[in-house]
Amino acid sequence: MSASWLTLTTSALREPKTTVIAELARLLVDDGQRVLIAACTHTAVNTALAKVVEAGVADVLRVGARKRTSAELDAALRAADHDPDAHFSRELSSGAASLSQLRFRIESAPVVAATTNACASDRVFDVLHRQAGEGVAPFDVAIVDEASQLTEPMALAPINLARRFVLVGDDFQLPPVVTASDALTANLEPPAWEALREAGVAGLDRSLFERLRPHVPHVLLTVQYRMNEDVQRFPNQAFYHDRLRAAPTAAARRLPLSSDHLATLDDEMRRRLDPERASVWVATEGGSSRHVHEPEVAAVVETAVALAAGLAAGGALRDDAIGVVAPFRAQCHAIRTGLREALPAVHDRIEVDTVERFQGREKDAMLVSLVAREWSDFVMDRRRLNVTLTRARSKVIVFGPKELGRRMIESLASGEI
Repeated sequence: MSASWLTLTTSALREPKTTVIAELARLLVDDGQRVLIAACTHTAVNTALAKVVEAGVADVLRVGARKRTSAELDAALRAADHDPDAHFSRELSSGAASLSQLRFRIESAPVVAATTNACASDRVFDVLHRQAGEGVAPFDVAIVDEASQLTEPMALAPINLARRFVLVGDDFQLPPVVTASDALTANLEPPAWEALREAGVAGLDRSLFERLRPHVPHVLLTVQYRMNEDVQRFPNQAFYHDRLRAAPTAAARRLPLSSDHLATLDDEMRRRLDPERASVWVATEGGSSRHVHEPEVAAVVETAVALAAGLAAGGALRDDAIGVVAPFRAQCHAIRTGLREALPAVHDRIEVDTVERFQGREKDAMLVSLVAREWSDFVMDRRRLNVTLTRARSKVIVFGPKELGRRMIESLASGEI
């Protein structure tokens, strides 16, 4: 492992983050260096690699099968006049005329992209290790995206393939998902805990990104391109010490709802959907289950129906227009069922999922169902709230008890969460 690194921490969303990754990769390749790009998800790998191709580095190799790719990466390769099949290791292994031809293609690409799982197991890296020679890293630099979501062992998979590495992430958002209770920092017991703490290590829920950031050079990308200024205001103050700035292309963004459509709604629904109100709280009470809040299900569904109708009327009901997030899968299931019944023709255009599944995603409008009727350390976790409140481009509508909202704001302001 190299003793030279840089960490980039970003709350500025996919576009600027991947632009930085792509420009860094291009500069390194121009300098004659070989680059590995890695991330924990196929989506993140494909997005970053598409930007690299658009930046002018089309000689890339994507480890894996083309079925894992995205329209964005396909389009970038075709725009560069390249056949996408010639850039995927699985397709290359099927179509190569000889093993030597396949090996040459693998060994010659200046940019290789793979998931962190593939970095630890795919045979492409066996070929590259043999090319580099025993004890020599096959890459000059590894750029690891979404590093704050990786457990430390998984982050080491790409890092150990390079002489230097760059970590890109945001440790103000969700940490690695760890299901084994004895691997969590909170459950480490002496003497193991004492030894780990002295080494600067914690449980698997603490990423290498989080551990290294206080000790190595790092930079915060302060210009974000997702949220308009009003959506940005509260999370910026609560989580980022008011350091974020909305890019000019995002700052004044509003939902494209016509006044004619708004005029058809009752006063309460107009308040919820008003494009000039970027953040709206909808008070809900009652509920009889811990993980399903029936009144919130009904309120979310009726709001989504009115919003979908307004966006459809203006031709703006895209797949990335509306998202619904809830902390529990049972609530998500109940909301999906309600939407399927209320909007049989377009319900599948509204994405409903848990907070963990929405990290890294964005929508024009986000409807947030808190479910909790009283304070919950799980629902009100600082990082979970940050992810929840920063998915929207133009509008956030939060459903929950008034008292819960009041305490949430007070607790964030005081630093309690």
